Amino acid sequence: MPTLFCFSICTPTISAGYTKICWIFSHGNTYFTRGGDEITYFVSMDDDITNQDLTNELKPEGCSELPIRMVYSIGCYHSNMNDAWLDLGTQVVSGATLINFFPTQYGKFVSEWNNGKTYSTSLTNSNTAASRTIVYAYLTVLSFTYSNQGKCSFIPNVLGKTNCAEWFFTGGGPYDLGDNYNSSISGKANVNQSSKKIISGDGSIKKNTILEWEM
Repeated sequence: MPTLFCFSICTPTISAGYTKICWIFSHGNTYFTRGGDEITYFVSMDDDITNQDLTNELKPEGCSELPIRMVYSIGCYHSNMNDAWLDLGTQVVSGATLINFFPTQYGKFVSEWNNGKTYSTSLTNSNTAASRTIVYAYLTVLSFTYSNQGKCSFIPNVLGKTNCAEWFFTGGGPYDLGDNYNSSISGKANVNQSSKKIISGDGSIKKNTILEWEM
């Protein structure tokens, strides 16, 4: 998979004067090796792709940088891959801090980006109340119907500063923020903090910004 990606994105693209935009629709997670090194991956159609795959296999001989204008990902923990994408030549990339609860923001980002907004502005404008409210409603219903042994109710619920919220977001439900869960704030605030996108690179880039790469 990484080799095919590299072949399709480098020489033919640069020689034709094009740049690439990468939309990553996948799950993401983190694992720890016995030595304690964190490895982030996202699941593709065949193999998982790790940071090491990106840095070791995607930079082909004869192409100093891959012509990737920007990377947008809905995967969890994708901010941990930001540096790897930049090392390959990507101009700007963003990813969720931890678990991304808001894949619902993709559509607005695309609309803003296609309308000529900068990457940073598109990301900011995609974080709408509507995109969050639908997720809050889903989490409320899910926590109430989950096998929670009566820990969660509708009021107070998983969005509040409750035992239900801490239980649900630390492995009691389908999400596990582990030690990253902050019990001093509400479940909603934890969801927002977890999903916050971290931008690396040049956030002022637009869809039509002229960029240059070296072969």
